[in-house]
Amino acid sequence: MKFIETKENEILGIVEPIMDNCLNGSNEDNHAKHTRGFH
Repeated sequence: MKFIETKENEILGIVEPIMDNCLNGSNEDNHAKHTRGFH
C-alpha cells in the first residue's frame, strides 16, 4: 500500500481501530488488547 496515494479517510479507517484498541487496552491494563494491532 502506498500511503502517499491513499486518501485520508482510508488511512483513518485503518489506524483508528488500532489506536482504539491501543488506548482502551492501556486504560483497561490489558496488554494483549493494547498490542493487538502491532503483531
